[in-house]
Amino acid sequence: TNDTLINSGTISGTGAYAVAVRFGSGNNTLVVEPGAEFDGVVAGGAGANNSLVFAGTGGTLTGHSNFYSFQNATIANGASWTFAGTGTFSYGVTLSNAGLLTNTGTLFFPASAFANSGTFQNNGAFTGNINDTGLVNNSGSIIATLAGETGHANAIVDRSGTLTSLTNTGV
Repeated sequence: TNDTLINSGTISGTGAYAVAVRFGSGNNTLVVEPGAEFDGVVAGGAGANNSLVFAGTGGTLTGHSNFYSFQNATIANGASWTFAGTGTFSYGVTLSNAGLLTNTGTLFFPASAFANSGTFQNNGAFTGNINDTGLVNNSGSIIATLAGETGHANAIVDRSGTLTSLTNTGV
């Protein structure tokens, strides 16, 4: 079955792996609203099209490295979120930003994609591939990657939008 969970509270995992949420088979959707907190692993399940949606305004996500088995992650149109702390999105996930995403921590996208059509404010460190048709404001560092290598910023930061860099680190 295709399941949907909408969370704006705290879900805590127990046991050896501290699993807070584990979806089953099917294409599942987790909607994360401001106030949501996950104490433990959140697993998208066995579906081939599992979605993680950040909705609402004023949300802050810390410890977001706990999300696994999601193929799509989205900052919804009109939503505003801050990603703080250190986080790695699972291999192969596409993060799409149609709202406002502020990074104050460290984001790492191994062989994944970040598609920005909204506003991305990077005050921390970002490593990965950016496909930008929106606005990127950078006062932190952006290290673009290509096939596991670093230093190919012009080849990987693909933008038809606006890039404003207040530092020269990696852009």
